[in-house]
Amino acid sequence: MSFTTRCPACGTTFRIVPDQLKISDGWVRCGHCADVFDATLFLEGRDDAPTSAETSRPSSIETMAQESAAGSTVQPSVTESAEKPTPVERDSVVPSIQDPDEDEDWLVPPSLPQPEDFVEGLLAASSLNEPTKLDPSFLDDLRKFEQALPTTSSKAVAETPGSLPQPSAPTVAGAPVPTQREEANSTIEPATSAPDEADELDDSDDSQLPAEPNFVRQARRKAFWQSRGMHWAQISITVLLASVLLAQVLVRERDRIAAAYPSSVTAMETMCRALNCSIGPVRDIESVAIDSSNLVRRLDNFYSFDLVLRNGSHVAVAMPALELSLTDSRDGVISRRVFLPEELPGSPELVPPQGSLSLSLRLSIADKNQSSMSGYRALVFYP
Repeated sequence: MSFTTRCPACGTTFRIVPDQLKISDGWVRCGHCADVFDATLFLEGRDDAPTSAETSRPSSIETMAQESAAGSTVQPSVTESAEKPTPVERDSVVPSIQDPDEDEDWLVPPSLPQPEDFVEGLLAASSLNEPTKLDPSFLDDLRKFEQALPTTSSKAVAETPGSLPQPSAPTVAGAPVPTQREEANSTIEPATSAPDEADELDDSDDSQLPAEPNFVRQARRKAFWQSRGMHWAQISITVLLASVLLAQVLVRERDRIAAAYPSSVTAMETMCRALNCSIGPVRDIESVAIDSSNLVRRLDNFYSFDLVLRNGSHVAVAMPALELSLTDSRDGVISRRVFLPEELPGSPELVPPQGSLSLSLRLSIADKNQSSMSGYRALVFYP
């Protein structure tokens, strides 16, 4: 004896044998919509006696239409994602399959329902407004089974029957399926929780972002330095620094400026009174050179030293000091004497610009130095 069971999702009725129920503990998968359900809850006995196609056709059509309507009304309470019963097309009805161990009736192709009767049955089933109440024991078993299922990844979330692709070939109805079933309402949870997770990600990203982008800081810094107040401050600081630099140059080169521009002597003297400095002749030792010199013995240990200083600068320079050294035959210094400007004849203070200055000194050399003296050296410098 064989049994028939009905898919609660699409209402398809197919044949099943007890051995299949024992192998899968009563859980089967629908060959039409691929929904996994407990076949024992919808199990019905069936007589294996063959009947004619003309006799079984109207009853089978009416039975399948009623069962399809009943399955359509039960589906909203089982899967919340389906709001309306899915119509079953004539070509999508899965033929029932018998066990090969039974009679050879399973080789006979099943009879197909007439289109007119099947459409009338579907219209009658769709007009039902009151949903069928489910057995409480079925709901308890369903909850226990769903609680025993492990959590699967997002890729294994159950899809609605309308979104599943139609199988290319008929599958064996009632075959044991080792896959696991999830509730249809689990497909709604990622959608409802997605905004919250996105908000958390946005908050975490905001906390990791810098307080202010680099281009904003650069723009603010540029605007600060280009503001009117900063512009005037920069001008004031520049003028002040230029004034300080000019004062340093005037103090350092006051003698040369006064010598080159005689009309500025009064202003330079006023500045020097404020800065506690004085104006004197220019000291430029590189412009002063000894043009000629001569040491001549006049009488006994008296000698005369004559020299000419030349100034190559365009301004008058201060009179330098003179150093005279007596040397022996080995060019060793045996005597040295320094003559300051005020010790020179006439006490000259300036050497005229582009001019020369002649000097003549009278010297007395000790006797002990005369015997060993063979030459002399003269140079000028600023002490």
